[in-house]
Amino acid sequence: MIGTVKRRRRLLSGLLLCCCCWSLGSLAEDEATVTEPETPSGPYADNVVTCEEMKADPFAVFGVGAIDLGSGHGSPVTIDFDCEGGIRSLPFVQPYLRLAEAIRSEEQSSECSGSIVYAWDRYYRFALLGAGLAPGVQSPGTGLREDWDTYFSAWSHRSPSNFRLAHEFLATEEQIRPQLQAHFKARFGFSERVADTAARQVVDIVRTRAAGSFSAPEGAEPPWWAMPPLAKAVLVAETRPDDLDAAIAKAAASERAAALKVALLEHKSREIVDALLAGWQPDEREDETPLFFALDDPGDMSALLAAGADVNHQNGFGKTALYYAIEKDDKAAVEFLLGRGADPNHEYKSAEALSEIQCSYFIVHPGRTPLMHAAQHAGTDILALLLEHGAKLDAVDGKGFGAIDYAEQNGMKSNADYLSARGARPACSRGSFKDAYCGPAAAAADVLRVQAIRWAGPRFRACAQFTAS
Repeated sequence: MIGTVKRRRRLLSGLLLCCCCWSLGSLAEDEATVTEPETPSGPYADNVVTCEEMKADPFAVFGVGAIDLGSGHGSPVTIDFDCEGGIRSLPFVQPYLRLAEAIRSEEQSSECSGSIVYAWDRYYRFALLGAGLAPGVQSPGTGLREDWDTYFSAWSHRSPSNFRLAHEFLATEEQIRPQLQAHFKARFGFSERVADTAARQVVDIVRTRAAGSFSAPEGAEPPWWAMPPLAKAVLVAETRPDDLDAAIAKAAASERAAALKVALLEHKSREIVDALLAGWQPDEREDETPLFFALDDPGDMSALLAAGADVNHQNGFGKTALYYAIEKDDKAAVEFLLGRGADPNHEYKSAEALSEIQCSYFIVHPGRTPLMHAAQHAGTDILALLLEHGAKLDAVDGKGFGAIDYAEQNGMKSNADYLSARGARPACSRGSFKDAYCGPAAAAADVLRVQAIRWAGPRFRACAQFTAS
């Protein structure tokens, strides 16, 4: 499909998930458990492990160091990763796993990350197999940091997209955890306590996959990723702290900006927001300014614009606050920004502009406009609003696709019909591409993808910002 945009980061240069699973401990003495055979049969001797072999001899397959899955592009052992009973085969877990991949946002490209990304993926899928087929058999050590929750909170407040994605991830986790418990009780006859431990093992594996190892940049002081003190104080404040003015006065400009973004995201009281806004000065060096974080409140947006915020400030790959309002399908925010000068024909940066930092921003379809964004994410009312404000119906992105192509390739039929009625024609009907790029075969091959992948940079590169396309 056209339209997946991701932020990207490097992880530790080692196999994060080689030991990504931890023992359930001793399953209760009064529970029926699988007894480890004295002599494992070694079903992987032929370098192929089938689903039947995993189920027949889980200790030989999932025991400590039993199978070497390699450290690069290929694996010396072929595994049936789709085996029924593995966690990835459970339908109710699929949304949770998809969100973890969205947060991880790692493109399997050896050009930028090295072939190690393929190994990380194999060990992760293998861990999920073991957690589903043989809970309690795999080796100790999930790789999940004790401070994961604190880290994840800090990451989630660095971008409005991070914030929404993190909340969806944790809410989905809360929903599927009792379903995992019920699954383990039904499949293995576990008690409530042991089923909960097995479910927690799955959660730890997926959390580790999502947030990675959040490795520190060279020379950074621990905890290098932590939320600045002022932002942390604002996060936990229910009312305006008595010492807020003194704390603001002592904080550096970057720390005040971080605290302001937290206050805007968390919808803190008017008193707190106003105190942080007082004396605030825009910094065009920021990737995403506080305006990106203020889209839920016209008062906040007005105050920021009055203080000098640029309504058309763009992030590293060319996205403005208008795009965020569009992907929220927030007509009021879109109308507000357009009324204050937001450019309805702004474009993502071109491939040429990003060519020197291709591994920081990898854009397959550069030049996306707000109308294209709305065709994928919003409804016809926002399409109409953009067109009323001068959005170009016939604009195409860097690959030649227009707004109607974004609508069609993302299943937005009402948007496609609306744009067609306004005179838009799909790229293939315009004869812009060869037959191989049009029709069902193209959709199946996903050739119309739009991706933007970004490492978060040396100061925060572990769990990179994710931005919906």
